[in-house]
Amino acid sequence: MKIRNGFVSNSSSSSFVVNAKSTMEVFKKMIPVIKREYCSYPEGRDGWNKYHKEKIRMFEKFHKDEFNGGIIIPFTCNFETFIYPVVDGMCYIETCNNHPWEEAFENMKYVDDDEGYRHYTDTTTLFVNSSTGELTTPKNFVDDEHEKFMKRMLEDENQRKKMDVSCGFKIGLYMTNDECSSLNARLEEEGYDLEDYRACTKFLLEQAGIDVTPDERVGKNKLTHMDVE
Repeated sequence: MKIRNGFVSNSSSSSFVVNAKSTMEVFKKMIPVIKREYCSYPEGRDGWNKYHKEKIRMFEKFHKDEFNGGIIIPFTCNFETFIYPVVDGMCYIETCNNHPWEEAFENMKYVDDDEGYRHYTDTTTLFVNSSTGELTTPKNFVDDEHEKFMKRMLEDENQRKKMDVSCGFKIGLYMTNDECSSLNARLEEEGYDLEDYRACTKFLLEQAGIDVTPDERVGKNKLTHMDVE
């Protein structure tokens, strides 16, 4: 592990070590810095009060100042924060550089970690997620977050497809089975993928005489597929 004196300006991640007696001490110094940035604008203040305020209170209630286990703060900007257990009076922290950590720690030393993003591969050190109270490892935490993200992406895509299909279905209600089969054959002949619901719905709208703007926003005297009853 190499110590560096300055910031790496082209990276959003940051690793540093600080003097500390426990990880809980470090956590309590980091939270006001994060909160101040959240609450510097109305939307952030509302989000803080809605999502983080009570969770932090509960976490501090169940963990004494002497607590020295690993702690994850999942809501720091760009990167979650990993506070590693204090060893020989020094605490290693992986986080983002978007928060002014210098305001919380004196004599902090930035680290060039030869292992790269250590928290993506650490499968042994146990951490408590400060937002959920769950015990996990950095690797499992990152994998779980990625899985949740991909699930949300899939749900959004499925919802979009449902809207497109429902619109096409409304037009299809006025077709016989033979007409639907004929239309499907024509779509395939013209190179349409029948699983591409958005493209096929646009084709249906055009066949129904409805003009759709290229970016699907309402134009003058034009309707988008979301306006079809």
